[in-house]
Amino acid sequence: MQSQSVIWASPVSHLVKSQPDHPVLFLSPSTLQATAQAFQNGFPGLVTYAVKANPHPTVLGNLVAAGLTAFDVASPPEMQAVRAACPTAELHYNNPSGQRQRLPQVRPLTSPVGPSTGQTNWTNSATSRETVKSP
Repeated sequence: MQSQSVIWASPVSHLVKSQPDHPVLFLSPSTLQATAQAFQNGFPGLVTYAVKANPHPTVLGNLVAAGLTAFDVASPPEMQAVRAACPTAELHYNNPSGQRQRLPQVRPLTSPVGPSTGQTNWTNSATSRETVKSP
């Protein structure tokens, strides 16, 4: 496991130095990784991260470093972000709006590079579910 992208020595030192007039988000890579590992160790099923919550590359990279290999994605940009962090990740494409016109963009992103479960789980509408075998 590796930490990634520590930007400031501490949140307090950054706030004192920069005096921002807008909200600032701070990330503790070690806390993120420890929390992800604790959740995985305490949950018997497959743990997935909803990329919509925070798609920042540092967040995704630290989740991968913590051992997370499955991600809930709702758009091609989210798929690309996950593939950049973990080319072999399992993607769960959940798009309840049923936008089938996105499928040509989505399908090439569903094939992981390297070993994987070989499948992508799709939800294309609120009532239909399809499991697609990757090529």
